[in-house]
Amino acid sequence: MKIKLFFIASAIVLLSACSQQIPYDTTKSVIDCQGNTYPVVKIGEQYWMAENLKCTKYDTESEKAGQILTTSETDANAPYYTDGRQTVTGYSDNLTEAQREKLGLLYNIAAAGGFTELEAMTKTGGFGTQRQGICPNGFHLPTTEEWDVLAEACGGAAISGKKLKTTTGWYDYDDGTDYYGFAALPAGFAYGSNVYEVGGIVQFWSSDADHDDNSYYAYLYYSIDELSIGSNQSGARSVRCIRNN
Repeated sequence: MKIKLFFIASAIVLLSACSQQIPYDTTKSVIDCQGNTYPVVKIGEQYWMAENLKCTKYDTESEKAGQILTTSETDANAPYYTDGRQTVTGYSDNLTEAQREKLGLLYNIAAAGGFTELEAMTKTGGFGTQRQGICPNGFHLPTTEEWDVLAEACGGAAISGKKLKTTTGWYDYDDGTDYYGFAALPAGFAYGSNVYEVGGIVQFWSSDADHDDNSYYAYLYYSIDELSIGSNQSGARSVRCIRNN
């Protein structure tokens, strides 16, 4: 009887240890105002969407509630998005059809943060503050500080990129471990209606800007393990939303 109890206790300890090895919580999801569902993962104390956004309408609590985005065929300074999933590049053959469906849309900063055209050009108004923008209710466009917190939760900026990338789909098969379930796919970036480096890079907007009126974004590149921060005035990039506190 004692031997049987010992094995039961050992099994419970082993199961407990295995459960503790899972570093994130995948029991949650969020639905945007157009009915798209996104998994949500908890990394550290933050809750992140685990897929790129693909919504084209501002939710009811957003700064531009109810407004619908246009495509990038309009004025470059106006809020717009690009559908990069249909773009064929030298890298895109690395991606499966299922992955391409998860690449989401590419947004300019005006669309991502729900800024006016003037705010987007001059980086005035709500830059540096919490902006819901195109994110669903209860979520917002991350600040650079929130990206930094994510990197630290993943072991530091120098190695966090490897843990955030998907296990397949990156150029030269330089894939990640997806240790935290963030599932970062290389969706590329766009200027106008042209999309570049699908399979090689992903760039995520933040709601901050530098003193030269460039908007900050976090990015992952196929050949490095780092989560890096860049800045640019123009172009279209992916959006990952973070849950409000």
